[in-house]
Amino acid sequence: MIVPVSRHKSKLRSRGFNQSELTARGLVKQLSMGIAPKTLVRTVATDAQSEQPSPAVKKRAVQGVFNVVPNHENTLTGKRVLLIDDVFTTGITINSAAVSLKQAGAVWVGAAVLEVQPIG
Repeated sequence: MIVPVSRHKSKLRSRGFNQSELTARGLVKQLSMGIAPKTLVRTVATDAQSEQPSPAVKKRAVQGVFNVVPNHENTLTGKRVLLIDDVFTTGITINSAAVSLKQAGAVWVGAAVLEVQPIG
């Protein structure tokens, strides 16, 4: 199952779309997998990870900001999940999202990203 990394509703309003979800929808067709775009929610708006001054600050900024929607937990139980994000800098966002997915019952969480942005 494919799960895109969610954006906070305030960022969705300003941008008008979730680039990770658009990518995930394209992959669904290529990989013949299901998608669960509304399963993972970002409950706290944070600054862009690329704007955070250090990995420690980045980690604190996203710790615990992802939750699985309560009525979607059955969707994840026993499933292998491919998490999709747009940019990978330190892996902290993906790790935080993966922790929430595993706590909700996913047996394995992997990730795919569009861009790797080195620190520095």
